[in-house]
Amino acid sequence: MQVTYSSFNGHAWTVKHGSIINYSLSMKSMDNLKKLNKIAGLKDDWNLHGASSFSESLIEFCRNVLLILNRQPDIFPTANDSIQFEFVNNDDYLEVEIFDDLSCIEYYMKKNGKEIENKAFVQDVVKVVNQFYIDEI
Repeated sequence: MQVTYSSFNGHAWTVKHGSIINYSLSMKSMDNLKKLNKIAGLKDDWNLHGASSFSESLIEFCRNVLLILNRQPDIFPTANDSIQFEFVNNDDYLEVEIFDDLSCIEYYMKKNGKEIENKAFVQDVVKVVNQFYIDEI
């Protein structure tokens, strides 16, 4: 499935099977989608230490998450067969790893001086991010 993103006056269009869906994306969102496309192009041994390439299902899942998040993370490929999303809010920090098999996410949250490490269902990634931006944990 081919998905193409383009930008004009702050808007982006997703072209999928001949239909056009209009999204209003920030520059950070566009940058993240471009970075994710670069991550998708990484081949096996991309880090010169045996790291695997990333599955299309992981890339597509991360793309969909990026499109619905209210706040955009910094994103990175990892050698753990995952893509990492990092969020910073003043002195608070959230790191979410989405694994290639889409079985679960692992996250580390430092908020209001408290630290939490946990696992969650992969479909709960947006819920975890939203929780990070709520005042209390």
